[in-house]
Parts: sequence; structure tokens; C-alpha cells
Amino acid sequence: MKLASLLLLTILSTNTFSVAANSEVSSIITLDEYIERAMLNIGKRCTMGPRLTVAQVREHNLYAQNLGLITAEAALWGSNNGFYPLIDLFTEREIALVCKA
Repeated sequence: MKLASLLLLTILSTNTFSVAANSEVSSIITLDEYIERAMLNIGKRCTMGPRLTVAQVREHNLYAQNLGLITAEAALWGSNNGFYPLIDLFTEREIALVCKA
């Protein structure tokens, strides 16, 4: 009985990991998608609050990259061009907007 339970637990944990890994890969924003989102929001929905510093823009991009939400290329482009992602505060699993600093 213990062996059967252990085997079932191993199978379930392997399948759960595979699903999580696949959903992460499909939701990552590429450089082209990041640029497209950035251009859609220029001067529109990202005008509230104080402007971010260069260091803060870099931090936002690196944080999104570390969460697996954007590629390294998108993070670099955003940091170099003054764009940063606004991450959904409730889930931390999606980019709500890409804004200009």
C-alpha cells in the first residue's frame, strides 16, 4: 500500500510540474509583443502617479523577467527605452500594461 501511494504521488507531482512548466512557457511575453504593448499605451493609460527613475524602470523589467513574464530581450529593450511592465498585483502571473516612464 505504501509503495502504491508513493508511486501515485510521484506520478501526480510529475504531471503537475509539466502543466506548470507548459503554462509558464506559453504566457511569456516576447520582445515583439512587449514593443507592441508599449506602443499601444503611450500617453494613454499610464499617466497616473510619479514618473519612475531609470533604476526603477530597470527593477520593474528585471522583476518581470525573474517571474518568467517577459524574455531577457524584452527586459533589456524596456530598460534601454524607458518602458516598464505593470504586473497584475493579485496574481503576479500577467502583465496588465507596458508603460513609458
